[in-house]
Amino acid sequence: MKKRLIYRIITAGLCALLLAGCAGNPAAGQEPVPPEVPQNSTAPKTAAVKNEVIARPVDFSTLKDNDRIFLMSPVKNRVVSTVTYLSYINGLSVHLTNENMTSVPEASSILVYESAPDGAFRLRGEKGYLTTSPNGLTLQFKDRDEYSLWKAMSDGTLVNCNAVPVNPEDQAFPMAMTYYDDKNIFQVLTLYEDSLGDAQIRPFLIEEGFEFPKDDGKGYRLPVFETSDIHGHIVYNPGAENIYRLADIASRVNDSRSRLGTPRDDIAVLLDGGDIYQGTTLSELTHGAPMLEAFHDMRYDAVTLGNHEFDWDIHTLADDDQTMADYTTAEGTIANTIPITFCNLYQNGVRVPFTKDYVILEKTAVDEADNELPVRIGVIGYSDDFSHTVEAIKFSGLGYSIKDDPAVLTELSRKLKEQENCDVVILLSHTDGEIVSERIPPEAKIDLVLAGHIHKNDVGSNSNGVPYVVPAGNSDSYCYGELVFTKDAGGKPVYEKTAFLRPVAYDESPKEYFDGIHQSGQDLEIIAVSDRALEAIGDLLAAKIGFITVPVIRHTYYSGSGNRSSSGANFYCDLIRKSVDADVGFFNRYGMRADLTIPVGSDSRTITVSDIYDLFPFGNILCKFRLSYEEFMEVLKYALTDAGANNLTVMSGVDVYFVDRDVDAIVKDGVPLYAHGKWNIDEKAETLLVSVPQYNATRNAPPGSLENPFVAWMETDRLLENAVVDRDGAIRVLKEMAKSQNGLIPVDTGSHFINQPYPN
Repeated sequence: MKKRLIYRIITAGLCALLLAGCAGNPAAGQEPVPPEVPQNSTAPKTAAVKNEVIARPVDFSTLKDNDRIFLMSPVKNRVVSTVTYLSYINGLSVHLTNENMTSVPEASSILVYESAPDGAFRLRGEKGYLTTSPNGLTLQFKDRDEYSLWKAMSDGTLVNCNAVPVNPEDQAFPMAMTYYDDKNIFQVLTLYEDSLGDAQIRPFLIEEGFEFPKDDGKGYRLPVFETSDIHGHIVYNPGAENIYRLADIASRVNDSRSRLGTPRDDIAVLLDGGDIYQGTTLSELTHGAPMLEAFHDMRYDAVTLGNHEFDWDIHTLADDDQTMADYTTAEGTIANTIPITFCNLYQNGVRVPFTKDYVILEKTAVDEADNELPVRIGVIGYSDDFSHTVEAIKFSGLGYSIKDDPAVLTELSRKLKEQENCDVVILLSHTDGEIVSERIPPEAKIDLVLAGHIHKNDVGSNSNGVPYVVPAGNSDSYCYGELVFTKDAGGKPVYEKTAFLRPVAYDESPKEYFDGIHQSGQDLEIIAVSDRALEAIGDLLAAKIGFITVPVIRHTYYSGSGNRSSSGANFYCDLIRKSVDADVGFFNRYGMRADLTIPVGSDSRTITVSDIYDLFPFGNILCKFRLSYEEFMEVLKYALTDAGANNLTVMSGVDVYFVDRDVDAIVKDGVPLYAHGKWNIDEKAETLLVSVPQYNATRNAPPGSLENPFVAWMETDRLLENAVVDRDGAIRVLKEMAKSQNGLIPVDTGSHFINQPYPN
C-alpha cells in the first residue's frame, strides 16, 4: 500500500490544434478535370463487417443532384464526418474491399451532392453544409453560404472556391481540404506543392436504396464511458478562467448514473486506457497524487497502464494488491480500490503480480420503461508492445516486457464468456484502436475495444466487425457507447450491439448528437481536488520569466521544410541546445507537447514557469555529444529515414538542405560546410556539439531500419554529459534571454530543414 501526500498541481496548457500546411499547386479557379478512378461493377454485395455500405469510387464530374456520397482521404481510409473534435471535423475509419465497398460506423459520414454554377458544388450533411470560414481556418457544417462552394481539381484535391489564405504571399494558392493524420481531423489549408498527398480526396457513391438502420432507443442499455491519455490534465488555463475538464467529464458520468433518480454506479461503466498521471506540472510535482484522488472520487470500474506510467517507479502508482495506489489527504489515508488490468505485462519473463488479467463487473442494464436486467461485463487489459515509447532504463532496463500474444485474448475471452458467464467482453488497451482490433483472433469473443495512446479521436470496426473507439488526449474528449441487450426466453441477457459509439468533446453530453441533455453541472468533488491543487502551487504557476511577440506553434510547418521546421520546433530545439551550450539541438515531433499562442487582440504573451513545464512535461535528461562532421552526417542520414523522422524530426543550429532522403548541403552561420556531395572542411577532424534528449538518444530503430547512431555513442567518450533536465535548462536559458533583452524572448522563425537543393 502506498501513501501519497496531495500537495498539488498545476496543470496545463492543452495543445491547440494548429495544423501543418498542405499541398498542391493548381491555379485558383482552374476547371476540374476528372481523375482516372478504377470502377468495378461486379463487386460482391456482402462483407464481413457490420454496418456495411455498398459504395463505389467515382469522380465528381459524374455526380448529380441528391447523390449520396462519402468523402475519403486515402491516408488510412478516413472519411469526413459531421462528428466534431472540439471545433474540428473528425475522420471516421472505413474498410475497403476491391476498392468499391466501404464500411463505416454510422450515417454521419453521408453527404448529399448539390450542383452549382461553373462546375462548383455543395455538400450537405446531417448538420448543414460543409463549409469554411473566409480565411479557410475552420472547416464546419453550417448554413449554406458563399464558402460552401467547392471544386474538384485535376490532381484529386478539393478546393474551396472563395476562401482566401491569411498570408498575402499565399493568396495565389487555393485553399484545399486536407486530412491531418496526427490528429485524425480534416481541415482546409493553403495548398502547397510539398504535401499534395495529404489533400487527395476521393468521392464514393452510395448504392441506391442503402439506409443505415435506425436506433429506436429500445432494449436494455448499459452506458460505457472511457477516458485515456489524461496525462494529469484536471483543469485547463490555470490562473485565468479555470476550465475544469475532468470535472466536466465526471459530470457526464454522473448524469448517466443518476438517470433513474438516485445515483447508482451499477447502471454505467467507467474505464481508463492509461497514461493517467504524467504530463503536467501537476504530475511532476506530485507524482500523480491528485489523479489518484480524482479517479477514486469518480469511482472508476477499472484502468489499464500506459507507457508513461513507467516514467516513475510503477509502484508509485500501482499497489501490490492490483489496484491504483492509496493516497493521503488532510482526512488521512484513503484506500484506492480501483483495479488495474494488464494481462500481458511481464518482468524478467514472469507475469507481474500487480495487475489483473481481467476484471468482472456486475452491472444493470435498463430499458426505456426503466425495467432492469442484471448483466456481467468482463474487461481484459491488453496492449501491443509500447516499450519503444518508454526510456529503456525505466522499462526494459528493469526487466519489463509486453508479451506479443493475441492468442491470450481468445483464451481469456472464452473463459469470461463460457466459464464466468459474462454477457459482454471489453478489451481495454493502451494501443491504437485500429491496430489492436485487427490483431484480435477471429475466434476470440471480444465485443468492444476501448483504446488509447494515439491522442486522437477515432471510431470504427475491424475486418470482423468488432467496434473500437479512441478518445483524444489531455482530457479533450472521452468515449461513449451503449451496450444494448434483449432477453431470451429464459430471461437471460443477450448482447445485441454497441449503440452511439463515438468520442465526445469533454464539455458535451454523451448523447449530444441525438437526444441527451446535460443536467448535473460540473462535478464539485473534482473541482475541489483541482482547486486545492492549484492553490498549493499557485506561486509557481504565476512565476513570470519574460514575454514573446511571436507565437510558438509546433505543427504549422514552414512551406518547403518537408514538415520539419516551425516556430515551435525552433523554440524547442534552441532550448535543448542552449541548455548545454551545444551547436545543434534535435527533438522529435511527438515530444513537442504544447504551443505558446498569443491571445487575440494582444501583441505579446507572458511566459511563466508553468508554460515551460507544459512544453517539457516529462523531465528528460539532455545528452551532449562531441561529433566529427562525418559522424554528424550519419545522424542526418538516420534523421531522414522513416524511423529517424519520428525520433529526430526537428533541429536547429545549422541549416540542412535535402532532396528526397539525401543531404545536399550543411550550412552553418551562412557558410556551406558540405554541398553537392563535397566537403569544404576536414570532416573527420572538425567537430561540433550536439544535444539530444536521452529518450531519443537511447531509442533504437525498428529491425530492418537504419540504426540510431546515438545508441552506440552513449557508451563512448563522444558523450560529454547527461545531467541537465530539459525544463530546468530551458528555464535558466529563457531567464538569461529575457534579462538581456528587457524581458523579450526571441523566437526563431527560420527554416533549418530545407527540402530543396542548395542554391549555390
